[in-house]
Amino acid sequence: MDDNSRSVIAKEVCDIITVQIKERFSYRGHLQAADLFNKDKYSEFSKIFPVTVLNDVCSFYPMLSKSRLRTELEVIYSREDLKEIVGAMNLLLFIMENNLSETFIETSKILKIIVTTPMTTAEAERTFSTLKYIKTFLRNTMLDDRLNALAMMSINRNLVHEINNFDDKVMEKFISMKDRSAHFVFK
Repeated sequence: MDDNSRSVIAKEVCDIITVQIKERFSYRGHLQAADLFNKDKYSEFSKIFPVTVLNDVCSFYPMLSKSRLRTELEVIYSREDLKEIVGAMNLLLFIMENNLSETFIETSKILKIIVTTPMTTAEAERTFSTLKYIKTFLRNTMLDDRLNALAMMSINRNLVHEINNFDDKVMEKFISMKDRSAHFVFK
């Protein structure tokens, strides 16, 4: 193979890579969907509804009913109790805990999409990295159910931090276990 054909092949490969990168990173629909639930913009959205964002989101997720979603979002933007909820996950939990899933059908759908779709690749990479550390550290001494529990705690560490006295509860449970070779209760 001569230098000219190598140069042509190299240019073709670079063109393919460039096109693939542009295509991969051009998708931002999931980011716009999350913008609909940005608490800081609720007061602005209650005055001027974000129609273009809604249109884009509904074009990315055609299973959503645009008119119903708009009505539900207008209710969320106008209600003071809903304005206080920070984050898509907390809003979804509020809707589910208060049996409002039938009332906010489309909002529930889009919130489920938002909370299950990673917003960045770094988030997923960090989760896999954490799981790798856990597996490496505890590979031979851990049963699968305990490893899964540790992985879930690491992935959902925000929820773990919200539990009052979580560390104390874990220590008390460990101390009260019977099958141990050492005693941990201070007398």
